[in-house]
Amino acid sequence: MDILKPEIINIDGRRYRKTPVRNQKNSNRNGEEERHDTYYEEDLYYEDEPETCQIEYSNIEKLPNGGYREYMKDIPTFYCRFIIGQDHEKRKEIERRTKTTIQLPPKGGTSGDIVITGRDKSGVIAARVKINTIIEMNRGDQPADHFISIKLHCEEVSKSFAEFKNEVLRLNARGVDGSIFQRAERLHLTITLLTLLNDAELQASEVQLNSIVNDLQVKHLKGSGNELKLRLQGIEYMNDDPGEVDVLYAKVQPLDEAHDVQSFVDELVETLISEGYLKKQYDRVKLHATIMNTLFRDSERETSRKKKRITFDAQPILELFSEYFFGEIVVGSLDVCIRKTFDCDGLYKVALPLPLFQ
Repeated sequence: MDILKPEIINIDGRRYRKTPVRNQKNSNRNGEEERHDTYYEEDLYYEDEPETCQIEYSNIEKLPNGGYREYMKDIPTFYCRFIIGQDHEKRKEIERRTKTTIQLPPKGGTSGDIVITGRDKSGVIAARVKINTIIEMNRGDQPADHFISIKLHCEEVSKSFAEFKNEVLRLNARGVDGSIFQRAERLHLTITLLTLLNDAELQASEVQLNSIVNDLQVKHLKGSGNELKLRLQGIEYMNDDPGEVDVLYAKVQPLDEAHDVQSFVDELVETLISEGYLKKQYDRVKLHATIMNTLFRDSERETSRKKKRITFDAQPILELFSEYFFGEIVVGSLDVCIRKTFDCDGLYKVALPLPLFQ
């Protein structure tokens, strides 16, 4: 079924099917490691290109000697090892097939320019397309560095959350201490994680992301007024045993029945998948605001990488606060935030706001 329903990757506005490749890690019968070279389709471009292909040439400059050059700006050095390949053979093969030379960013930095030089435009374009293909195919190996969220920080919610925290701590439930509570200013709904190469890619995606959000807002968030109101009420836990809990979260629902928030976020994620921003992981988005998480637990003896999660008993909390009212909040935008990065107020740092109502 993987062959019939391959993963689709989006490169320069084109969609390609990515078929699974089985890696042979063991040596073959002759004692040599079996190698699998990437198959390349020959790219055909023409000097008298149709109007739809003009964008392919937009960043290519003609050199005094008659050749052509293109700069692929701000490419993270993380991807250079995939472009180089074993013993530099991947880059050499691209250069040979496209009749170009490829200069990679120097080592030591986090990103830099890839410079492609060739005798003709078609070769430079072909090399760029192949490099972009390698980047997109290996994007999943880079940890997600951004996420799209709905901020839940307001005075009413902060005050109610502080009261909830104080009341829960008085219960002295097993495994509960102040360190496992979320900070009030960081309460949020995570819609999806995003892997963006760098700030340049983020800014290049701004127009499209805003357009997607605006179109889906018109479709799913109908009703009176240009605002989305959410109510945070009730708590629930992630796993099956309320006596051994790692994550406790607040439930959320829209105040206006005409606002289908679940359909909005589900279609948003599906659209981002189809546009190549992320890979599909779940059938639907689980809207929840994490209020307690054992990953937050302080531990002086263990590093965060080796930290062992210690569960807590949520039964007395659920008995007393199952329908606890945290408050209502007016949402004006989604935010593309940077993971594990905060501003001076302790809020997740916003890299790009996506207004809901314009």
